[in-house]
Parts: sequence; C-alpha cells; structure tokens
Amino acid sequence: MTYSSPLVGRGEELTALADTVLGRAGGAALLGGDAGVGKSRLLDALAGLAADRGVRVLVGHCLELGDAAPPYLPFAELVAGLGPGLADEFPALAPLLPAGSAGGWSERAALLLGLHGAIERAAATGPLLLIVEDVHWADSSTRDALGYLLIRGFTGPVGLVISWRTDDIDRRHPLRRSLAEWTRLPRVGRVVLGPLGDEEMRAILGDLGDPDPAPELLELAGGNPFYAEELHAARSLGATRISDQLTELLAVRLERLTPQARTVARVAALAGHRVGDDLLAAVTGLPRPELEAALRELLDQHVLQTTDTPPGYRVRHALLAATIREELLPGERSRLHGALATALGERPDSAPAEIAEHARQAGDARLAFPALIAAGRRAEESSAPDRAARHYADALELAGRDPALLELTDAPDVDALVISASRAWRAAGDEFRAAELVEDRLARLGEAPIGASDAELQTRADLLMELALAHDVLDVAGQPLERLLAMIGRLDRPSPQRARLRHMAARMAVRIDDFELARSQGEASLAEARELAVPGLAADIETTLARLDDFAGHSEASAETLRSLIARSERAGRHAAELRARYQLARVLARLDDHPDTLTALLALVRRGRELGVAIANPHARDGRALAGHFAILTGRWQTADELLAADGAPGVEAAAIRALRLVLDAQRGRTDAALAALTLVRPAWTRDMFVAVHSAVATIDMHGARGDVAAMLAVYADLAAVDGAIWSDRADFWVRAATTTLLRIADLALADPAQAARHREAVARLGSDVDRVRTAYAAGRVPGSGTTPGVELRAWAARADAVRPLLAAIAAGDRVPPPESVEAARASLAEFVAGDIPFEEARARILLADLLERSGDRAGARDERRAALTLAEQLGAGELVARLRPAGTVGPLTARETEVLRLVAAGSTNGQIAERLHISTKTASVHVSNILAKLGAANRSEAAATATRQGLL
Repeated sequence: MTYSSPLVGRGEELTALADTVLGRAGGAALLGGDAGVGKSRLLDALAGLAADRGVRVLVGHCLELGDAAPPYLPFAELVAGLGPGLADEFPALAPLLPAGSAGGWSERAALLLGLHGAIERAAATGPLLLIVEDVHWADSSTRDALGYLLIRGFTGPVGLVISWRTDDIDRRHPLRRSLAEWTRLPRVGRVVLGPLGDEEMRAILGDLGDPDPAPELLELAGGNPFYAEELHAARSLGATRISDQLTELLAVRLERLTPQARTVARVAALAGHRVGDDLLAAVTGLPRPELEAALRELLDQHVLQTTDTPPGYRVRHALLAATIREELLPGERSRLHGALATALGERPDSAPAEIAEHARQAGDARLAFPALIAAGRRAEESSAPDRAARHYADALELAGRDPALLELTDAPDVDALVISASRAWRAAGDEFRAAELVEDRLARLGEAPIGASDAELQTRADLLMELALAHDVLDVAGQPLERLLAMIGRLDRPSPQRARLRHMAARMAVRIDDFELARSQGEASLAEARELAVPGLAADIETTLARLDDFAGHSEASAETLRSLIARSERAGRHAAELRARYQLARVLARLDDHPDTLTALLALVRRGRELGVAIANPHARDGRALAGHFAILTGRWQTADELLAADGAPGVEAAAIRALRLVLDAQRGRTDAALAALTLVRPAWTRDMFVAVHSAVATIDMHGARGDVAAMLAVYADLAAVDGAIWSDRADFWVRAATTTLLRIADLALADPAQAARHREAVARLGSDVDRVRTAYAAGRVPGSGTTPGVELRAWAARADAVRPLLAAIAAGDRVPPPESVEAARASLAEFVAGDIPFEEARARILLADLLERSGDRAGARDERRAALTLAEQLGAGELVARLRPAGTVGPLTARETEVLRLVAAGSTNGQIAERLHISTKTASVHVSNILAKLGAANRSEAAATATRQGLL
C-alpha cells in the first residue's frame, strides 16, 4: 500500500531503521507495535527512502491463517522477485517457485541454504532490502527461516526488516521465544513503536480535514493513527456520539455499505490475506458488474485495499477484518467457509492447507480429510516436516471421529497415516511426539492374536520399527526391546523387515549394556541382510558391531573399522549408513579420551550432513552438531563453538541442546546475566534429554556459585537430582561434575570466609557422598556403556573433589594450612585436565592449586600457576577467571587489532558497525570484543571503555 500523506511523528524511528538496514554492509531490524500504530506506514516510508538510494525492495507477507497457510509463504513472495534462473542454480528452492515441487521429501537445511544463496546472488548486483510483515502470523517454518537468515547474515548489502504486532504476542505465543533470541544477535536492531503524541495526532487528523479534533476523540484514539482515522470516519458518516468501543464504530461503517459490498467484505475477511476476483465471484455468486461495483465501493470506503503480488484484494486492517468476521452468524460463517473450500478445491493452484482449514471450519470432513493429507505431502516437499506432521495428525483426528473417511478413494489406511506422521515428527526433530503417536496406535491395535495373518504381523512390525527409530535417540524409559524381540520371534521367515527389527533390537540392547544380546542380534541381522542383499542395512549393522568392539575394549580396532565403513558407504552413496558411522567414530574417539580428534570427526560429520542436505532430517547429523559444540567448548575452540551453536531453526530437543551449550559458553565467558536469562528457555527440556539437563544445570550451579549464592546452587543440584531419579533411573556418571562444581564454589567462598566451611558442612558431606557413589558404580560396572574405568575428564573432576573435600574439612576445623592430600589431588586433577586438552578447566585447576600452594607457603609456585592460568584465561576470553587473576587496576596486553576494536567500542559502535569499518565478519568482531572484555576484566562495553580510558589505552 502506498500512502500519499506525509509520515508524521516517526522521524527518529525511520532514521534508526535506515541506519540499521540501509548501510553498506546491510543489517537487520525488528519492528514491533500495536495494531494500527503505524508500522506499515513507516515501512512504506523506509521502502521509499531505500528506492531513492538505489536499493531494491522486496516485501513478503505472513498469512493470518497461520499454520493453515503454505509454509514459507513470505519467502515465496520474496523469491518471486529475486529474478529468473533460480530453479537451475538453486534447485532446493523449487517448493518456493511458482508451480514448484521438490518431487518428494525435501530437506529444510538445503532449502535454507538455497534461500540464503539466492539472496546473496541478488545482492551481488546491487543493494537489497527485504521486508517481512506480520510475523505474529508466521508459521513455524517461516520463523525458522528468519532465524537462520538473521544468524548467518549476509556478505552482500542485504537489509532485512521483520515486523510484528506486539498486542498479539502473549506469553505462550511461539514468536516470543524467537524474538528473545533474535534480539541478542549483534547486528539486529529493534524498534518498537509507541503511541503518538497529541500534536502528531492533530497533524494526522488535520490532513483528513479535521484540524481541531475533539479532545475526547484524541483520548479515545490513544495515540493510534488507525483508531483516530476510524473514529474520524465514523463521525463524518453521521455517528451522533463517540463510542468507547472502536469495534462499534467499525460496525457502523460496515452497516452503511450496500448488501453486495457487505457480502464481498465478509468473503474477503474469511479468505485471509489475499483474495482474487475469480474466487470472490465464485463464492459470492455476484454477476461481474455487481462484483466490480461492490469492490469499487469497498476500495472507496477504505475497507479493502489492492495487493500487487499476486493481484487481488485484502481487508485494509486486521481489526476491521476481525470485526467483519465477528458480525457473521454461525450458519453464515460455516456456509461461506464451505463455499471457499469448494471454490479453492476446484482450482489446481490452491494450497491444500487452505482448503483443509476452510473445510474444517465448515464442518465438511469429507473435503477436509483428503486436503489435509495433500497438505501434509505438500509440506514434506516444502521442507516443513513439522507442518506435515500436524496436517497428518489433524487427518487422524478427523478419521478417529468418522472412520468412513478412510474408505474414500485414494485414502491411506490409518496405520500408513500414523507412520507418515511419525516419520514427519522424526524429521522435524520431535521424536517424543513420534513415539507417543505410534504408542497410542499400538495400544489401540493390541497384541496380534495367535494365528494372525501376515498382513496383521507386518502392520505391527512396521509400527514397532517406527517406534524403535523414535526411541533410538530418546533419553527416556520404556525402550521397546522386549516387544521387538517378541515380534522377531513371530516372523518365521527371513525378510528385510525382520533383519531391521533384529538390528534395532541390537541397538536397544547396547543402551542397557546387554552386550551379549546386542552381539547375537546384530550378527543374526547382518547374516540376514547379506543373504537378502540389502547392502545399506548391512553397512549400518556393521557400524553397530564395530561399536560393540569398542565396548569390549577394542576401541582402536573399532575406530579403524568405522573409518573403513565411512569410506565404503560414501563411495556407494549410502549416506544414512555413512553418517551413522561418522557419529559412532566420534563416540569411540571420545571414549579414547582423544578430544581434539573427536571434535575433528564431529566437524566432518556436520559438514557432510550439510553437503548432503540432511543436517536436520538425519538424527546423527543433528545430534552431531550439538556434540561438536560441546567438544569445541571443552577444547577451548570457542569461536568454532559460536559458529556451531548459532540458532538457525534447529528443531525440538536439538534446539534445547544448542541453547544449553550457549548457556555454558556464556557462563565460561563470564556473561552470567545473559546465561541465567537463557535458563528459562532450557529448563523445560530437562525431563526430555540428559545432555541438556546436565550441561545447563552444571553451568547454572557454577554461575550461582560465582555470585556466592550457595542456596541457589544447592537448589539447582536438588532439581537435577529429582529429574535424574524420576526419568533416567539414577544414571550416576554425570554426578561427579555437578557435585564437584558445587564443592569447588563452596571452597572458593570458604577460602575467603572460613565460616562458610562449617556453615555448609552437611551439604559438603552429601555432595562428597554422591562422588563416592559414582566411584562405587564404576567399580561395579554399573555405569551404562562405561565399563569399569572412567575417562580422563571424569578422573579430573573426581581428583578435584578429592582436593576440595579435605580442604573444606580442614578449614571447618580451623586449620589454615591445607592437608598434603589436597595439594596432591589438586596436582593430579591439573594433570588430567592437561592430558584431556580441556583449557578452561585447566585454568581453574591451576587457580585451585595456586590457592593451596600459597596457603602451604609456596608463594613462588602459586605465582607460576596463577600466571599460567591467566594466560589461558586471556586466550579463551574467560572473563570471570581473568578478573579473579589480574591484580586490581592492571590491564592485560591487547593486540593491535584489539586496540582498533576497542577504539570503536569506546565510540559506541555495534559489532556490525565494527565489522563494516574493519572489513571483518561480525562473528570475528564479536570474538574480539569478548576478548577485550576478558582482558580488561570488564562486565560490559561501557565498563571496558571506561577502564581503557583510565589506563591510558585510548
């Protein structure tokens, strides 16, 4: 929509947006505000300003139908304007192109890469401004794509503005979490429009012919231009009083329309974002001349406005559309929805999801059911597996209420539909929903009776296989091993299905340390796969057997076998088997305590998953990314971790794992406030994934300890203990880290205030008991998948606990000199952290050893350890450690580049502006700023600038 009136009262906001997104390097901005406050008017002014500067402007809109809209709808609009030749250069974009189809399951990562590449290509010919409006209505796929683009950024001059309505975002709205994450990104600005003042409102109303508006009109409008315009229009149409309900005024306006115009407005309001002439004619039944007259009336009365791409009409404002819909009688609403569904169903280019939504609103299950299935398949082709799963689930719900739907022509049977939905949930990264769905269906079917037909057994076997695949990546009880074994026993002849079931039984047996059962089922499965010539399955089974060799103590041989399997599978194009072998190789290397090589293997897995376009759909590529992030943090490669842990639409539990690791990284960098704020996004996933729970809990304990809050530490520890006992049957192996972190923080406090040791004597004893429990579990071989010898990291943490416990006991007894066993244990802990290549914990181990040496009288030794710890902390950018180690008033050495960055920080430049000025990436600028904060011992940029000025560095 183009406005002829001048922009009033938004000059500062326009300047802020232009500075953010129209610079030489581009940028991104989030634009929020209530309905009618002027977002669209401001964006129109920004687009005009961009055009004046030679910037190409493309706009995409989100549809009010939400998940009933086609996935990636605004990007389909944007891509349409990027230029020809996209299908050839970026084939993964086919679902977004006119009449496009991926011809089968399409991987979301490939589509996102193609979208980013197409935008970069367009920006290579000139600056580009992308505007995505009304993201409060965006589907989940669109939100994921926006997050990906914001995180990754662009090398070319691309500006991106995302608008949303603040009054539509409640606490449960899915956009709320996305906005919180996007706002944290360094190159993303945020502008929220508030109400205008009375002078600005008078100027707007004066332009409408009311230079002296009544005070009650200004009061009722509340600084909202749209409300003011509607109030003015209502009064000009003869309203005798100004109601306190704006919707009443809108209703008055609608009542003055002709019957034909009201009919057209009702259809347009129900249709959603855009409706064309042909659809309006089909649904209203109006002859063309009457329809055109009604449209002219609605345009003249500012009820409708025209759309350009594609041409059509839409209701001018969401509030007006809602008012129109609310005026409809229930029967009238149902009839119009039905007419829309029928008319859309007769058009080959209609979105099945839209047909399904209107049909469901009309209560027409016979039309909605096949449309939902078609919408699910379309969503699969459009790289939106979560949407596909929801459509299939909705179809199952309809079939549950009316089983006759399954008898329609071409209708799938219910079991096939359940499996389709489960596969879609798994591809979307939500194995929990997949498992719940299949479990529910199996419960309804019950056990196959004696003498069941082959078809009945086949159905239950297929469902069991789907359930096992979902459980294969879940950290929950209830693994279906016994049911798998029972089904294997009932399948009396060799088949690929039975071989796969045997293989899944072997994998399930590994999870409970029944290696004898795993070996027997794996070898039987391999023999059957080879007999039936199923090479991809055979390679996958060989991977499982190689991992069993690892558990049997032959880890080096296991690694070599897996490397051979990777090469063979890659040559043969068996990508799923290749990726699983890469994942298992990394796990073997981790058990060998080779952390750098583990990271290298995981980075190769992540890279390969992206090359193959299955970075999200393949569970091993997906989980490998989170593991790579963990090992990047562990080995001190924090910039690599930043790149791995960028939020880009990761699904389900993986998103929680990535957030948990970002929390760990923030904590180690000393960004305590940011990390604790992120905990609220991670905590709900504790009951679903042990990895998420352990890493976020330990980091949170550490941060509370840095603040001296022992009660908060112990509360988090107890919370983790409750989750562990309820969900994971007391998996003891991670307790050493959680308990020892708590002990170490109590020791830090006790070294400064000896009273702390006595105050927390009971807690120390309980924590020490948990550490001893792990030792006992290891000695008895009760830690799943770990044998009887803990790895280097666990040995390091246990030795740290051995250093701290007698130290706290000595302090509580009034002894200042630590016992010799504490010093020896601290040296042993340091040696293990060095051997494991774990620099952050090495630095902390040196600090603990330095404290013990100093209290023992070895000041020279303490000084050497602190100096070595400071060097490590500065290299890492570990802010809290640097602040603890550097003498007050001193500043560590800055590199020449860091000095350049510091000058720009002191001038108030953002990371994006620093990157543009110094011709570096924004991520690199962020790393430099983090290192500067650490070296200066500063908590934020302002403090860094003040410290640098005080020290004469600027």
